[in-house]
Amino acid sequence: MPLSDARTIATGNSFLATEAGVFPSANPASLSGAEELVINTTYKKFSRLPGMDQISASVISKFHNYTTGLSVFRAGDEHFSQYDVSAGVAHRIAHTALGLRMDLLQLRASGFNTVHAFTLSAGFISRIGKKATIGASVQQLNNPAFGAPENKFHPIFSMGFSFQPSENLLLNIAIRKDVLHSPQPCAGLEYQLKPLVFIRTGLQLNPYAWSAGMGFRYWKVVADYALVYSRFSGINFQATARIFPGQLIKSRSGEK
Repeated sequence: MPLSDARTIATGNSFLATEAGVFPSANPASLSGAEELVINTTYKKFSRLPGMDQISASVISKFHNYTTGLSVFRAGDEHFSQYDVSAGVAHRIAHTALGLRMDLLQLRASGFNTVHAFTLSAGFISRIGKKATIGASVQQLNNPAFGAPENKFHPIFSMGFSFQPSENLLLNIAIRKDVLHSPQPCAGLEYQLKPLVFIRTGLQLNPYAWSAGMGFRYWKVVADYALVYSRFSGINFQATARIFPGQLIKSRSGEK
């Protein structure tokens, strides 16, 4: 999975049913939330995994009724590295957004052959009334393999629900499941503390991870920060910067 943005990470990876307008994400339909050109870069640092820092950059643009995204991702060092190039498209029909993402992955390790894989992911987000949305996605639906056939990636099925009881508060819950592992439930919330300041927190199970973060929006720039504690990787830090070259950023929560 390519690197998600810090806003998604801070809310426990629970943005399955939110048209957040970011790329890449677990649900390609979230692309439809972008209404203009967006340039995005993200950096993630692991405290217990030296040399495995991750960085990605993406561009999102709107063409008529379609939203497209392109991203590049790198993780690792000279001994082990992973690269990913992603392309996606989303289209909204009435109250439902549909999305498709394609990924070309490369794994390279010292002393071993470099291997590649091509993956497909698809999803939807549908609005229920004025305050709620539901969403679902399937990642790696083509059951790709790295090199040998036995090194297959199994499909990952995800479902989510998002509820916005007020303009200042957004609540999300989601669950993921593949054929080999236990379900991964997660939940998160985002609160608009001030017109351009947001605080966030989230929780994920199997494996356990707790996250928190903040977001700042000023003029044409958005800066998001996330801190994650995981039993596996310890305390991790992630930062995302987004630039909107078009219009000024509004403080209304519906235009995130």
